[in-house]
Amino acid sequence: FWIHTGRKSLADEVLFAVHQATTQPIDRVYTIHRILPASTGSQLPHGTLYLRGQQGFVVTWSDVVLGRWEDQFWLVSERQRVTLADDFFWIDTDSVTDRLGIEILQELSLQSKHVSLVQLASVAGLMQHDYDVSLNAETLNGLPVDLLVGHLRSQSKTLPRTIRLWASVDTHVVYRTELRWEPDNAICLELLPEQSVSMDWY
Repeated sequence: FWIHTGRKSLADEVLFAVHQATTQPIDRVYTIHRILPASTGSQLPHGTLYLRGQQGFVVTWSDVVLGRWEDQFWLVSERQRVTLADDFFWIDTDSVTDRLGIEILQELSLQSKHVSLVQLASVAGLMQHDYDVSLNAETLNGLPVDLLVGHLRSQSKTLPRTIRLWASVDTHVVYRTELRWEPDNAICLELLPEQSVSMDWY
């Protein structure tokens, strides 16, 4: 019992540190891709996530661009049509031909401004409240990392069943995130080398 409690407390402590690191208004860039069953043999295009703490993000996927700054979302379609809303699901997506891209963006914008899964601060906060989280020590690309694994406590159909976060042991910056709804439905975010963007990018 003591060992189990100690491990749970340590996982909570690391998760809190990850949450603190992800809320910092520092620009980070991630690649986004869908994980498919190996049997399909098909490849989906990758998206790119530009992230600034929990204030803003920009996602580019094929010819679609989705952005958010604080409580306002915006979408630019392939035809350069721009729509604004304070809820992603109120944005008019009829002019977007990349339905797969929109589907993925919708999955990553669950419950709109309340839980946005592209913002890693929201993911860490969600894990704190709705998931049973365990902690493991691993290496990723030769670097020591903390692997936080969360299993959803409820029967929600929209939230991922499992969430995995690989974070730096020292800085708690998230290197990789895996959001898995079912065995054949998962989305992965992986940290890219540092890139500079303008202050009004978001």
